[in-house]
Amino acid sequence: MVRIPWNEVSPEDTMPPGFYRMAIENMAKVYSRGEPSKLMIKAAFRLTQDNPADKNKIHYENFVLGTQDDPDPVSCNPEEWGVKMLLRCFFALNMPPTDDLEVAIPSAIGKVFDAKVTQSTQKGGPYDGRSQNRIVEYYVMGTKQLGQAAATPNLSTPTAFARTTDEPSL
Repeated sequence: MVRIPWNEVSPEDTMPPGFYRMAIENMAKVYSRGEPSKLMIKAAFRLTQDNPADKNKIHYENFVLGTQDDPDPVSCNPEEWGVKMLLRCFFALNMPPTDDLEVAIPSAIGKVFDAKVTQSTQKGGPYDGRSQNRIVEYYVMGTKQLGQAAATPNLSTPTAFARTTDEPSL
């Protein structure tokens, strides 16, 4: 007989909103469900020892690169949300620019960044009503105080997602 300690397992595996340090554990090219099936990058980010309460928790993000009109692009549209967020992630890693995912993905594995994480409730679909986390900003490691509750962004001022110098904001 195998015993499962149900009273010790939380049905929700989310983090409170805030800033976290994460390491890229895995990234893979996959295709989304649905029609048309779109190219996307499925990423697994492991929280580091800098987050004692959530150490070793894994957070997943999907970066959808394909579109309805071009589900399997050879060249991604930089205006697509998934492309923008993937680029922000790579910028936060201080990776040398490359337009080749076959080069960028293996180079990203193991690299560390800071992330602003939010929490929301899914609407619709099979996970309706379930809490989920989303990374809304990526930062160069060491630029954010970890664990701090994420403040409401000032939408009138652009935010830098990978500033490494003291150059002024636009």
